[in-house]
Amino acid sequence: MNEDKFIKAFPIPSLAEAVIENMGGWEAFEQSACDVARYGIQNGYGGFVYYNETVKFFKENRPDIKTLCRNQADDFDQDVGHMIAGFKCLGNEYSPNDCIDALYESDATEDFISIHNALACFAGEEVCRAYADMAADDDQDDQDDQD
Repeated sequence: MNEDKFIKAFPIPSLAEAVIENMGGWEAFEQSACDVARYGIQNGYGGFVYYNETVKFFKENRPDIKTLCRNQADDFDQDVGHMIAGFKCLGNEYSPNDCIDALYESDATEDFISIHNALACFAGEEVCRAYADMAADDDQDDQDDQD
């Protein structure tokens, strides 16, 4: 699969582009995406390691991350706040209202750094998961063509 095909296939192309760039470009993304999809992004993947990186990524991509959260919550038949508050990495430390405030407030406070980090990582993992799924589908199509 090539970069353009993947970006166009992802429901929020600008978010896919941002994640790829944040991970160091297409080659680095391709090398890491399946591992991220399998094990999570918090194992030290480029651009998603330190809070200063993840919070910056969140703030720069907030509109797309909001859309991703709304879409995902709809898919799970949940409200956005409860979905985010249920992120394992947040450890039940934040209420759904805190999560909504962190997602939607343009001038969120230091109190929301952990939530911003979690949302950036969520976005990175979702883009990587989509890539892994599409790559697996491509591999299956190639295998079917050979049979």
